[in-house]
Amino acid sequence: MSTIALSHERVKVGVLGGGAWGTALAIHCARMGHQTVVWALEKEVVQGINGPDRENKAFLRGYKVPDLLSATSSMAECLQGAELILSVIPTQFVAKTLVPISGLLDPSRHILVSCSKGIMLDSLEIVSEILTR
Repeated sequence: MSTIALSHERVKVGVLGGGAWGTALAIHCARMGHQTVVWALEKEVVQGINGPDRENKAFLRGYKVPDLLSATSSMAECLQGAELILSVIPTQFVAKTLVPISGLLDPSRHILVSCSKGIMLDSLEIVSEILTR
């Protein structure tokens, strides 16, 4: 019987999307000891996570973020040094958001995990189909 062991290695995590789901995943990563940076479009999300309240009051009120979690409105800053990238972008915006940064992603250095949910309303594509276009 094989066993799966958790790694004790800590990595930098970039989370693309500062909504409730993205913030919840980022909080979990930071609680696990990973330096985590969230990219969010909304200025109030970035300010709330980085500010004295340490909370995303816009989308995840009542949950304080750990010290290892910060937020930025710069996608390049979020990805800089990240080994693990969680894409938590609403499905309708996956292509529009990820295509412009595809040059920043290197499969030999980055693990990209799609955490987006749902389908494209116009084409009925799922996220994996959008990403392989």
